[in-house]
Amino acid sequence: MPKRIRNCHKLQNMGSGAQIIARIRERGLLWASAHAVLYVWDKFFDFILYPLAIIKFGLIWGTAAMMAASLLICVVLLQLYDNLGSTRFRDLLGFESIKQAAGAVRQSRLGQLNALAKGTVGRLWGKVGLFLYLTLWFDPMTCTIFMRPAGQYRMTAGYWALFGLSVFIGNAVWGLLVYAGVETIGELLERFL
Repeated sequence: MPKRIRNCHKLQNMGSGAQIIARIRERGLLWASAHAVLYVWDKFFDFILYPLAIIKFGLIWGTAAMMAASLLICVVLLQLYDNLGSTRFRDLLGFESIKQAAGAVRQSRLGQLNALAKGTVGRLWGKVGLFLYLTLWFDPMTCTIFMRPAGQYRMTAGYWALFGLSVFIGNAVWGLLVYAGVETIGELLERFL
């Protein structure tokens, strides 16, 4: 089978635009509900629990405590996500659909030309950039899920290492930011009260 026909066949298996839209219509409410619950929990963890830990235990021990909590919570959520991969709640958050759509774009002519232009070094920097973006803007669970290939519902040693690095970097940066915020607010309160 010629390469061009194989690539078209891969695109059809990934799902056409109409199939993706149909999937969004079918599962959109479930995806929105799951994301809303995670969003509320994430903000509670980041903006209430984290500052309280920093205030009570200081920068080092507060960050360490929250890093341990983050690790535990994200491991449980990852295991839940992976176990749901074989149930009717597969792709509960819509992440697999996003990865499949991205894969379809990569398989297209435009994606192939872009990949040729980037080369190996460009792809490596792209993965590093994606990792840092997901680690700093989201959480270790989301980072790990997005860094795995579409349909991958299993953690390997490499993905556990990626997850651990995401836990460490994300919490170290967030701990410093929260500490700076707590100290700034404390200083302002002292000056004006």
